[in-house]
Amino acid sequence: MTSLFIAPLILFASHSIESPKEITLQEAMANNLVEVSIESVGGYSGKCVALHVNSDSRKKFNLIVEPGDLFISEFDENQNILVVEEQVLAMEDVEDDFRIEGFCCEAHDSSPGEGDGFTLTKVKNEKLAKLANYISGKGVDLDNKQSAIWAVSDGNSVSDIYPTNKASKPLRKYVCELTGQKDVWFNTKKNYHVTESRQIVSEPVLITGEVKYDVKEPGKVYCSVYDSEGNVMLELVKGTQIPYAADLSFEFQGKVKGWDEGDYFVKVFLDEKEIHSQKFTV
Repeated sequence: MTSLFIAPLILFASHSIESPKEITLQEAMANNLVEVSIESVGGYSGKCVALHVNSDSRKKFNLIVEPGDLFISEFDENQNILVVEEQVLAMEDVEDDFRIEGFCCEAHDSSPGEGDGFTLTKVKNEKLAKLANYISGKGVDLDNKQSAIWAVSDGNSVSDIYPTNKASKPLRKYVCELTGQKDVWFNTKKNYHVTESRQIVSEPVLITGEVKYDVKEPGKVYCSVYDSEGNVMLELVKGTQIPYAADLSFEFQGKVKGWDEGDYFVKVFLDEKEIHSQKFTV
């Protein structure tokens, strides 16, 4: 009877030793299970944080980096990096290296330089914490993760959350609810680059969105984009005959690279009469 009782216990203990142990990175560090050095690889988004992890344990660890984890730069002028996706780091040895996906949450600070150090904490901004937990596992693309964060942290327009996949529209709605920002009809595609002084510069290059208008009688339709002073920036429709009254729409795409900052207007005319206008901002 004794041997039959002991054997399952031995098997159970062996199984437990071989199974990876899951623990959050912060818990592992707080309990001295691992020693971690954290550095920037240069950059402000994507896999821009490098971890070097040492453990005295012979057991395998699965370290969990959680949404809402925040890497604080050692330099006040640098951006801090926010984690918005759960990431599992499998410790296959007593020493290992990992790259962590994270995103700048201070758009006007400098992009961290390669080798700059970080410390790990939890984000204290309640709205950013909610956003991080919302994004995790939703399939949001990298650019929209960054745009959503800046909409919360810096008040950037939700138009920067571009419709790239099915996760984009719900994300944009959530950010509006979270910030109280009113949604707009247009989407803004931007290019970003980092200057030699490590400042992030954005440049709007494309505005898209649906233009809806009502034609109440037959006539010729004209449509152009105007700046705030009435100058024509783009001609879109040059006298298309509409034979009957109708509710019409079209997908607007306007290249705006190099345009001055400010308000612009998509205006629709029936013959010489303005019948519709939609504003967008560059």
